[in-house]
Amino acid sequence: MSQDLQQYADIIERLKPTVNTPDFNKVLLQVAGGLPKEKRFLIKMEVKRLAKPCVRSIDLRGLVEGDCKLYESGGISHYMDDIAVETFEQQMKIFGAYTFGVYEAVQNTENNFRVMRDKALAREKYEEEHAEEIKASQVLEQFKVPIVNLLDYRRRKAERMNFAVAVELFNDKNKSMRGLSVDISMEGLQVKLSKESPFNNGDILHCYFRGLEEEFAMDKSNGIAYRVVKITEKKDIVYLALERAEEFPNPAFDKFLESFIHGNKRRYKVNMTNTIDAIVSKMCEQFFSPRSPTLPVYIDEIDGQLIPRYAMVNEVNRETMNYWQDEEDECRLGYLLNSKRLTQLLSKPESRRETFLFSFTHFQQERVYFYSASVEDLQKKDVLKHIFLGFGSRKASWRAYKLTITDASSDQAYTPLSLPDSAGEKIKRQNSPPPARLLAKLKHLKYLAHLTDVTSIFGQHTYSQMPFSRDKLSYLRVFGHPRNHPPQEIKQFRFKHEEQRLESRYRLRSKIELKVAGNDAVFQGISEDISVHGLGLRVELAKGFEGELNGHVEIAFPKLQQITKSFDVMHMHYTVIYHNVEKNILHLKAAQGDLGKSARHFFEELIKKNKIL
Repeated sequence: MSQDLQQYADIIERLKPTVNTPDFNKVLLQVAGGLPKEKRFLIKMEVKRLAKPCVRSIDLRGLVEGDCKLYESGGISHYMDDIAVETFEQQMKIFGAYTFGVYEAVQNTENNFRVMRDKALAREKYEEEHAEEIKASQVLEQFKVPIVNLLDYRRRKAERMNFAVAVELFNDKNKSMRGLSVDISMEGLQVKLSKESPFNNGDILHCYFRGLEEEFAMDKSNGIAYRVVKITEKKDIVYLALERAEEFPNPAFDKFLESFIHGNKRRYKVNMTNTIDAIVSKMCEQFFSPRSPTLPVYIDEIDGQLIPRYAMVNEVNRETMNYWQDEEDECRLGYLLNSKRLTQLLSKPESRRETFLFSFTHFQQERVYFYSASVEDLQKKDVLKHIFLGFGSRKASWRAYKLTITDASSDQAYTPLSLPDSAGEKIKRQNSPPPARLLAKLKHLKYLAHLTDVTSIFGQHTYSQMPFSRDKLSYLRVFGHPRNHPPQEIKQFRFKHEEQRLESRYRLRSKIELKVAGNDAVFQGISEDISVHGLGLRVELAKGFEGELNGHVEIAFPKLQQITKSFDVMHMHYTVIYHNVEKNILHLKAAQGDLGKSARHFFEELIKKNKIL
């Protein structure tokens, strides 16, 4: 084919089967009606040329990457490899005879050395012309990571057996392609093809098991009907996942296949690809879920009311739960995830069900008062936004969260194994659905909220620069959560896991007194949280700190001293490792050596006895 006609190769391929039919000119107008008349004429002449009879003998010995064998057809002897034979037979069906189109197609198979050389030269030329683009693409390639879909367990109805045999597939347009089966079951079949497939998802294909026809009495006139359900490509190989088309039953083949699989179980291995994929998914779940910083909260919908019901807590996200505990250790997370706020979030388009929430606490008379606002709340009035963000971000208790919500269903509680029930009685028991009593408790679950702490020192500092008038602090009452209307209890459930963090932090809201070394001034304040061994402490002062970074301070806990006589908690020594711009929020680290020993021992003992958890 000339270079001028190469661009019309697809049109020529579509015209080949009709070249010797009365409808040829009509089809030509249909597929090439948009081209100039002279171009249509050239295409017509090319197709006619390809359809002319040919008597040339094909000899590909030394010209292809493959072993060539004698192949006779129509009294002419050819020497061709397996790929060439497949191409020869396909083109013979298209033209109905041995023509120049058949001859040229065989001379241009993908494993032909000349074709391979031409492709290599074209590739080198392309790489030279697009060197910068290719380099940029290679840089980006290193950042690609595989996607693992959690809870994606592809379950099979029947065992699938690894089984390789030559097959030929035909679609409803009588286009055919040869390939090899990969695995087979009573319900489906997987086939691999060596080149791009002309088939699409949903196509009905008729499969002929060519590799079995010599050993078994197969029906050679009628293929077995399958439907294409999935097409994937791996390293230039196309894999077709097929399922039996129920509208074309074949009881005789069913009986044969059942007997064949049963009789060859010891000879061929059961295909476990879906189980291996399920294991990878399960491993990721077991690693990710106990360590995810995001807190999942399951939400009921009862009479149109959205009620947060359950939270899955791990060692990382439990800090969010601890933050929302009051002085009586009651969880008040429902203040943040109230029904009105969740309803507003659900009113957004499904792809945009997310928002940002901000919160802080106020500690007065040994009682904790919670304040929170969403982005939408703050956008209503600038004066409220400036007061809330400007004042709240100056507190050690300042937090920023991202909240998303997705649909959920109690049906998702049933996740059977990837293995079918037929694999054994133990598997069948494990595939049983959850008990009705459990499902009854979950029947109202409609949504899953994900709450992620996205607080940052930089963001907190930025918000603290917002100007506001202290005369208008009373406006913050609209964001306060009334203590006389506690929210619905959210039950906590934990993942089983090992402690991964060296220093997990625990909520500790208590009055403190801070003294700077070499200064008699006393700074009143409130502690926010401590680390598990008492090494770290975060506090908020009523007025700006007058010391320096890396300086030594002495902390007293008057309230905590009332609950212990074994430790002196009125003279704990810490080092200042961070303070904000206003110097009212300090991050402290227990002093080294004997000076910091009392702090470390006291808090370690207190945590162990669950006094502040």
